[in-house]
Amino acid sequence: MSEPRHPFVEGYEANQQCQMEQARALETASDGDDNRLIDHDDNWRELEDEKDQVFVGGVRNYYYKSKGRWIPQRGLFNFAKLDQEQLGSFDFRSMHHPLTPPQVPLLPSVIGDPTAGKEGAYPFAPLPSEKYARFLEILPADSGELRCRLHTAKISDCRLGYEYLSYSTDKSIHAPAEPNQGRMVINGSSGQSREVLIRLLETLRLPERSRLIWAPHLCIDVADVNDRNRHTKLAATIIQNASRTIVWLGSAGLGNYNTGFASICAVVNSWRARTGLEEHLAEASYSTKPDPGFQSPKQRCVGSLSEAWLPAIEVFRSSWFTSTWSLQEVSVARSVTVMQSDKEISWDWIGLSSSILRENLGRLYGVWHRDWPEGKRPIVEEGVLSAYFMYRLSQSQSCFEPVELLFHQLLSLTRQFKCRIGHDRIYALLGVPTADADGVANRLKVDYGVKEPQLNHSVACHLAEMDGPASFLGQVHHDHDGRHKMRVSNNSLSLVVDGSSWVPWWQTALSDPIEPLVPHADFSAGTALRPRILKQPDPTKLVVRGVWVDEVESARSLDRYNTFWRGRDTSTYSKHVNFDLSSGPGSPTLKAPPRLERAMLGDELRACGLTTIDLSQLAVTLSCGKVWEGTPVSDIEGHVADYARCILRNGLWWSLDWLRKIKRQQGADPGQEQAMSVSDLEALSTGGSSDRFLDCAATAGRNRATFVSKHGIWGLGPDAMKQGDKFCVVSGLAAPLVLRSNNHKDNSFQVVGSAYAFDVMHGEVAEVAQSKDGWLTESWIQLI
Repeated sequence: MSEPRHPFVEGYEANQQCQMEQARALETASDGDDNRLIDHDDNWRELEDEKDQVFVGGVRNYYYKSKGRWIPQRGLFNFAKLDQEQLGSFDFRSMHHPLTPPQVPLLPSVIGDPTAGKEGAYPFAPLPSEKYARFLEILPADSGELRCRLHTAKISDCRLGYEYLSYSTDKSIHAPAEPNQGRMVINGSSGQSREVLIRLLETLRLPERSRLIWAPHLCIDVADVNDRNRHTKLAATIIQNASRTIVWLGSAGLGNYNTGFASICAVVNSWRARTGLEEHLAEASYSTKPDPGFQSPKQRCVGSLSEAWLPAIEVFRSSWFTSTWSLQEVSVARSVTVMQSDKEISWDWIGLSSSILRENLGRLYGVWHRDWPEGKRPIVEEGVLSAYFMYRLSQSQSCFEPVELLFHQLLSLTRQFKCRIGHDRIYALLGVPTADADGVANRLKVDYGVKEPQLNHSVACHLAEMDGPASFLGQVHHDHDGRHKMRVSNNSLSLVVDGSSWVPWWQTALSDPIEPLVPHADFSAGTALRPRILKQPDPTKLVVRGVWVDEVESARSLDRYNTFWRGRDTSTYSKHVNFDLSSGPGSPTLKAPPRLERAMLGDELRACGLTTIDLSQLAVTLSCGKVWEGTPVSDIEGHVADYARCILRNGLWWSLDWLRKIKRQQGADPGQEQAMSVSDLEALSTGGSSDRFLDCAATAGRNRATFVSKHGIWGLGPDAMKQGDKFCVVSGLAAPLVLRSNNHKDNSFQVVGSAYAFDVMHGEVAEVAQSKDGWLTESWIQLI
């Protein structure tokens, strides 16, 4: 597999007055604040006096201090972090001239030709061939009824004569509907359309001449599967031939959302000033209809304590930023303009501001989230991450060279994007430029008539036919039938599989992938072994080369309510004779005396015989080898300090008990005399953050289980794994797989999912298999 390339609505006077008022808050807030847009915020403060949080149980309430949070879109966070580390001043392309929106193109001559571009019958008329498409002409008017004409014409004849519309259908960001909204006239017939689309067309309508656009819900017969197939296949061509893509975020509501573009410009200009790019980067601005030449007033640098950040964050909360189709609609466009009500802004300013916000979100969050728990770093806004990802893949970006990924990486990074039907999880990405240009995107046939399991199988088959390792196997993670059942162990679980088990289900994201975005030495379980796939006449089977390592002896799910809590419930102290619960205050904030806390932890450390090596291996395993941002652990001392701090602050004590059981199963002496003391743990925890590690462990452990093999290999695996499952390293893969015997004579296996086991992650198995006297050997493994 090749590594992805990283380069890393009034007159002029009224508009000016309105925008000056919007910008005034941005200017005033920065006065006297020198702490502006500094470096990446990584400040994890800890409070000694913490308030109890309550979990309401069925019988009693449970109290804890903090809870680990799942980090959504961590793959995109990882992408952004790696990409920004690669970007340097030598990659920056100067933009000396202000970015102005392209002019509305003139109507193509073919539209006025009654023989070539004719009005189709509404709602839809069949298209002559795949070279044709439907285009909507918005007839001129100042106000009143929205009248349009639907034309059929060759795409090439309309090149650069129309605009492509990309829009969100999230009603929560739009102003309330007015009476009689939602009606329009197309080709003389009345038609219904989405409210968001009606508002957009009314905004785009010109008073003096027609305007030609292409919009999915108006130019595709969504009720006709064949029409949808044809247009989905041609989507990239239609976007590329448009003069520009117009992104519509909706009608601005009241309050901060109405000042979003002003805030975004202030963010970019603050960064521009502090980084000394005034000579290379034009000043960010936005324009307002009906005066596209109007430029927003200049603003001073925005201080880190300014509340002006909130409107910028609100812009990225539009559902458009997490739509799968949005990625293709901006990535292949010639030019992109983002609209909100009557305001327009360049896509470059949206992209650059998303990068700045991602870097500074931790510092800014407390400013406008007054109720945010002090000392807790915020989870990154998904819209901000998605916007940066889409911007860096965009061919139209002005500042940097676009990034190209492999198609299976695109599928992995967009699994949490949203789409109305599961097919679009794949089809919406087919036009996005990728590093494997002759890969799946060009081979896959678009057909909304097939069921999702068939579609996923087709994608997997195409990926398997490509040169290189079957990396897509690392994306397999099946659910089980015990998700909503009370269970003591995992031994009775059955996989929930629709089709072949080796096929990833791209429509769901049960857990964070173990395999990193780019190859890494700490994730090289089988990368030293030459990947080989044996072609089979039966397309439901996949035969790969791999090494059998061991069999799972025990597995325990981490899917329990208190697994990633920090702070011990008061009932756990009752077994200690030195602590009398009745003598304490009768309130839910009951806290054990510090001496008892320290004594209890000392007992736990001696019971498991915790050594420095044990602590390091546990820290890496519980996080699946990654830090909070999702990149592989590079600072092992800092990572261990986080874990040690988490233990000291009453978090993840169950991991110490797990270590004790592992040593017992291995027949090893816990070594209580060599165990570290609480003082030793405190020394190692210097500079660590308990909640940072708790979030990291909660994300790595989501829908996963702890396991120990018969020969003492231990780690984290899929939640559905159970005793008797096989542990193997597939040639070419970064992480081992957990397989389950099919119990048939054909000696085939089901894929349960990927696993993380520290002892085999660095090529240890491959090294033994490649040695002359190795007791492990490669063999063919049949997956069904």
